[in-house]
Amino acid sequence: MEIQDMSICLTRAPYSQESFKGSIAKPEVREAAAKAMFGAGGMKRHNMWSSGSGEVICIQEVTAVAGASVGIAVLAGGVFASVESTELLTMGQIPIRGWPMFKARHLKRQMAKN
Repeated sequence: MEIQDMSICLTRAPYSQESFKGSIAKPEVREAAAKAMFGAGGMKRHNMWSSGSGEVICIQEVTAVAGASVGIAVLAGGVFASVESTELLTMGQIPIRGWPMFKARHLKRQMAKN
């Protein structure tokens, strides 16, 4: 079995209309259940928020396989209308292969202006 690297991800999941209505009718804090679900899926949840537009926003450490597995399970439960995750990269992780050429063109333009 291949070992996968953990990535930091931002996940947004809007509630389904039915679930949102239910959360208004019977409010409850689901953070502990979400943390347990993430943990069972091999993920580490760092923080979780709810927005006024009816979506949950999370930051978590996850492998691609764990993220897909938990996302499928969450969608199958019907609580959320969709789940969208974005892998977050530090500035040091972003490979800027064209940087030397960009820098040279930028300097050339700056010199032409002067």
